[in-house]
Parts: sequence; structure tokens; C-alpha cells
Amino acid sequence: EDDGSAKMPTYGANNGLSLIDMMYEDYDSEEWEKLLDQMTLKEQAEIILLGSRQLAGVSSVTAPGAKVGDGPAGLREVAGSFAYPGQILMACTWNTELIELLGEAFGMEMQYLGYAALYGPGANIHRNAFGGRNFEYFSEDGVLSGYMLDAELKGLSKMGIITYTKHFALNDQERNRYGICVWANEQSIREIYLKAFEYSIVDEECNTVGLMSSYNRIGTTWAGRHYGLLTEVLRNEWGFEGLVETDAAHKNSYAGRGDARAEAILAGNDLWLAGTEEESLLWGDYTENATVAQGLRESAHRILY
Repeated sequence: EDDGSAKMPTYGANNGLSLIDMMYEDYDSEEWEKLLDQMTLKEQAEIILLGSRQLAGVSSVTAPGAKVGDGPAGLREVAGSFAYPGQILMACTWNTELIELLGEAFGMEMQYLGYAALYGPGANIHRNAFGGRNFEYFSEDGVLSGYMLDAELKGLSKMGIITYTKHFALNDQERNRYGICVWANEQSIREIYLKAFEYSIVDEECNTVGLMSSYNRIGTTWAGRHYGLLTEVLRNEWGFEGLVETDAAHKNSYAGRGDARAEAILAGNDLWLAGTEEESLLWGDYTENATVAQGLRESAHRILY
């Protein structure tokens, strides 16, 4: 609900800025406010909700669109792409230098094929040996997973690739993962399930620039609208300045309804893995809610940054 403390953002200002002008600006630079003032509400809704295999362009700030590929063991369903070893095999090497080189090769190939971002790598835990996504995750150990993830991200980021480390968080089984309630205490969540994600975010180089939230609930709250996870821990504690995207948003109702989207935006989820212009208009009355409108603006900020 709008508590009356927020004001509607400025839209459509003529400040003469382009996204390239922000290349060397910090995340909290005042120049971002001038740039965001130039965007229309429609542009902010579109850049947030047209996120299926792409980053949407924004004409008012001369932001180019970009292609995003599904991973993490190579670009899936892309002709001419190489199939890299699964992350289990990467972790078996215990060799961070080798995995960094693999990340560089992967990033170089992505550049060649015209892709700017990747849905991957994965950083969940092998909670069970029969997990259907284990090939996307490194190991049952959060520390080993963290070292391997950080090494691969270093290689990919050297090539300028935006990565969405997935699935944040506690997505540790494939069957019934759409909305399953996962129960764990805070100590086990921090020491086991979040450890791999945390390492490359709090690292001085901060190689994690994007995350993909998960389908599951933590307790009874969808991870994509969990304020404690996406804001209190991720941003307030770990200092994360990147963006959070949903998993494929057409697969579940709670990622697709207007009220769920509004709650997720305010919790810290920025980008939807969805794809039609009609979907970008599904905010309804929430576009006149100043609190939600400011949330949309901040998510646009993170995506452009």
C-alpha cells in the first residue's frame, strides 16, 4: 500500500543524457536521477517486464537492447555454441585458475555470437544426489561452490558478460519447484545455502552483477518477493548493487499477477523473465501508486546500471 510518504517520479524530462554518459558514474551518483527523469513510465515498465532472453532497449536514454543466452554449461539452443563441462566436473578440479580460464573462453564465445548476458552460472546446493538440476550446480558444499563460482565469474566478467547467478535461493530440487515451501532455520540458510552466492558478492572485486531469483517459497513467501532475502541480506548486508531477475515468469501465477509484481518490485526483484508488450502493461492501478512507481524507477536504475 502507498503510505503517503513517496512522491510520483518525474517522467519525460529533457536532460540530454544517454546511458553511455553513465559509464564511469557510481551507482548512487546524482547523475542517475537526471537520466531516470528522462524515461517514461511505459519505458520503465517495459525494461522491467520484457526480459525474456533480452535486455530491452530504452530510446529516451539511448540504451541499446541486448541478447541474453540461457546457460550455464554453454549457450543452450544457440547454433555454433560450445558445450562446456557441467559445473559438477568444474568443482571436481578444485582448480580456480582453470575455471577462470574456462569463464574467459565462454565469455569470448558469447561475444562472438552476439550475446551480452547469461542465465548462469548456478550456485545452489546438491542437497540430494538425485537433484534434477545438479548438473547446473557445483557441489554439496557452499564454500567449494563459492570459490568455483567466483572463479568462473571472474573469467566471464573479464569479457564484459553480464551474469545472472541462479537460483537465488534454496532451489535445491527440480520436482515441484514451482512454489514449493522450503523450510530451514536462519543458521543453515546462511552457512550452507547462501554461502556460495555470498562469496562473489562480498569479494572486493564483486564479480556478481546479476542474480536470478527462484520459483520456490522460503517458508510461505516466494523468493522473488522476499524482502528479507533480496533487500535486507542481499543489498543491506552484502552491498549488492546489481539486478535480480525472476526465473521464467510465465510458469507461475504469483510471478505474473499485478499485485505479486508490485510486491516483488518493493522486495527487491527488478526484472521479469517475460516477453510481451501486453505483459508490460499489467501493472494496472499500481502505476498510480507512488510507492510502486518509485520501486519501478529503482529497478530501472539497477537494470541500466
